[in-house]
Amino acid sequence: MHYSGLMIMCILFTVAVPLSSARAGCIEGNCVNGKGTYVWNNGNRYEGEWVHGRRNGRGTFLFANGEKYEGEFKDDTFHGTGTYTFKNGDVYTGQWHKGKQEGHGVHISSDGTRVEGTFRDGILVQYFDMSTEDMPEQATAPAPTPEHRSESSKHSKPAQKSADKPAPAVQPPEQAPRPSRRDHDIIKPPSH
Repeated sequence: MHYSGLMIMCILFTVAVPLSSARAGCIEGNCVNGKGTYVWNNGNRYEGEWVHGRRNGRGTFLFANGEKYEGEFKDDTFHGTGTYTFKNGDVYTGQWHKGKQEGHGVHISSDGTRVEGTFRDGILVQYFDMSTEDMPEQATAPAPTPEHRSESSKHSKPAQKSADKPAPAVQPPEQAPRPSRRDHDIIKPPSH
């Protein structure tokens, strides 16, 4: 009886380990040069264009916590035009530079508040338009606080206002993780 229980445990372990690690890595297409889908062990997923094993071009990064970035990438970072959807329903659409909000952007909160302004290094520095027309009368939702924001953005200076309206607190997400060479051995620059 003891021997059969041990044998069953060994069989289950032998089957379970490959199944759990089969979910990580390049699961579809070409994750070196082309279009491909890559999944991380933590559940994050990227679908899009790759150049030399890095996210470059257009793509969608789905975080395991439900957040999503869809837009342009350069050297594995959010770079160019993109839309970030927070798990609380807030949406930021605008320019990104080296993984941070940079330049013109629009942030629409889940309560209907719309803020359009200029971002520098991931921080709202000036806003041009703020409307709460669609906001419910009793909306008291706090500003978004994504799990992925950088440590430096937590201690940011207040935004400079172009009107006498209070500046909303908008925090950018931290950059999506780059595939680890331990996760797979496909993503690496080609040898010349």
